[in-house]
Amino acid sequence: MTLTELRYITAVARERHFGRAAEACFVSQPTLSVAVRKLEDELGVKLFERNAAEVTVTPAGERIVAQALRVLEETEVIKQIAEQGKDQLVGALRLGAINTIGPYPVSYTHLRAHETGRHIAYAVFCLKLWGGGGGGGGGG
Repeated sequence: MTLTELRYITAVARERHFGRAAEACFVSQPTLSVAVRKLEDELGVKLFERNAAEVTVTPAGERIVAQALRVLEETEVIKQIAEQGKDQLVGALRLGAINTIGPYPVSYTHLRAHETGRHIAYAVFCLKLWGGGGGGGGGG
């Protein structure tokens, strides 16, 4: 089972015609028909009833086509995630700094994001340094 075959069966279900579905998929009608038949053989179920006048989707075919549509939608989500992953400036920026310099890196980051037309979500954590009067952790 391939994504191409899933695209083909959704096109046939939408168009209710193998020739129009093939046109919509930019392939020849025999190519589409062979791929649909191959998928039906693989699944062991008939997806479409074919006759000279029309193509109808079988009950099992309706469920499979509905699932195929969901799969194809999710592949688009995967593509979007991959596209976002190409951009190193997308996502959350977490920055830790001591409170005396905390505002400065944030101002610079915000300015650079504005210059490039990007929106960056960031959180700043200011760390309080604990210390007594002397060296070490004795506190005395």
